[in-house]
Amino acid sequence: MGTFDPRRLPGFSPLSRVPLESYVPPEIAAADAATKRVLGGEPLRPTLNLADYVAQPPLMLTSLRAAMRFLGRWVPTQQCVFKQERPFVFQNTTYAAPISAIRVRVKGVTGPDELSLTRVRVVAQKIHDETGLDVDITAGSSPHPLLVELPAGKFGRPELLLREGWSKKGVSVSFLRALDRKDVLLFALILVICAFFLSNGALAAVRARREEIGTLRTLGWPGRAVFGVVLAELFGVGLLAGVLGAGLALLLVVSLGLDLNLWRVVLVVPLAVGLALLAGFVPALLAGRGQPLDALRPPVAGRGRLGRVRSVFTLAAANLRRLQARTLLGSAGLLVGVAALTVLVAIERSFGGTLVGTVLGNAISVQVRGSDFVAVGLTILLAGVSVADVLYLNLRERSPELATLRAFGWSDAQIAATVVLEALGIGAIGSLAGAALGIVLGALLLGVSLLPLLAAAAMAATGGIAVAILASLVPLSQVGRLTPHTVLATE
Repeated sequence: MGTFDPRRLPGFSPLSRVPLESYVPPEIAAADAATKRVLGGEPLRPTLNLADYVAQPPLMLTSLRAAMRFLGRWVPTQQCVFKQERPFVFQNTTYAAPISAIRVRVKGVTGPDELSLTRVRVVAQKIHDETGLDVDITAGSSPHPLLVELPAGKFGRPELLLREGWSKKGVSVSFLRALDRKDVLLFALILVICAFFLSNGALAAVRARREEIGTLRTLGWPGRAVFGVVLAELFGVGLLAGVLGAGLALLLVVSLGLDLNLWRVVLVVPLAVGLALLAGFVPALLAGRGQPLDALRPPVAGRGRLGRVRSVFTLAAANLRRLQARTLLGSAGLLVGVAALTVLVAIERSFGGTLVGTVLGNAISVQVRGSDFVAVGLTILLAGVSVADVLYLNLRERSPELATLRAFGWSDAQIAATVVLEALGIGAIGSLAGAALGIVLGALLLGVSLLPLLAAAAMAATGGIAVAILASLVPLSQVGRLTPHTVLATE
């Protein structure tokens, strides 16, 4: 037996007091003279009515082990002998869920600074993700006085006007309904890959229409008119994609019962148009700078110092150098995807999927989820499609050259090896550069250890190169059709 003294419990600053009374009875002050007269100048306190407006404080403070005896569970004594007495059982209690609330104190929280609040948010998110429980963050909370009009009771209590302190949470957390900055960044990377893909296609279209553009310039079309025509075509592509995307998004929202504002769905249309115009600006600018003599020049013209091609390797390298812009666009998607995958894998291996720290003085938190890897995987997949598009365009534009090589005795295996080596070159450029970028971002900005970063970079780079090689399968299926008579028939 002992005496409970609440004054010896650890206290907190009065500035951080919240109306979550566990150790003292709650009190609500009167807000007008009439209420003061009814209450006799005293605050409104709890009554014996458990359903009254003012909640009663806990009846008893005990340990979880001792509380099990009140939930219909026999508990072993210190001698490990089960007591055979029937315990008292409260109504509406269950042994499976005896706890209604748990208070958690987060380690490493030193005050109301941004880093400490970030740690608290991360722990709250992890608790919700692992358990599905509702989590309230009370750090930084403060009571805000509100006027509460309490209606008259059924047993004689008159109407009361009270002033009660309501707690406004210092941090608002909405689980499963909000996207953090990392998720937004990963989705933005997908749009970046789409921009690379569209820009590459626009460049190929401009190159394929050199004769048409040269003829228009010969007939007197100014460069700005050609620029406007190309940009208008891309505007139409973006508008069509935006309308289809908005329609598909609206269909998914309705079919899945999601809560999404209509203006967010409509926002897809201008976003798609803006992305298409941005991706096609440089190709349209190059088309506007075309000259009348472009109608007589071949699409691929030799520039600079010429070298001798002695093997399949040197031919593949020469082909990549001939159209450097196309090669860089094809590898840029892999660069972005591999860099993101390197950082995510390193965080998963080093910090168990959660990283809290500071970047340039700003507190950050990064949580790696399965959906993040899905987003990065989609990014790398789109990059692989972009590589396949680059290889296919190269193969189509150089079909007369490849047909000539076949006429001189080159086999299908040698031509296919050239295509695979080009894919390997594009994959190596993008993947190795992306792995290096991921190491720099992880080590310098996020403080990830070097060893996990190197392992993640090697894994991501290998995957990027493998995706590039797999992307060459589609162009390889066209190699057998590059016979001399087929190419001549298309000329």
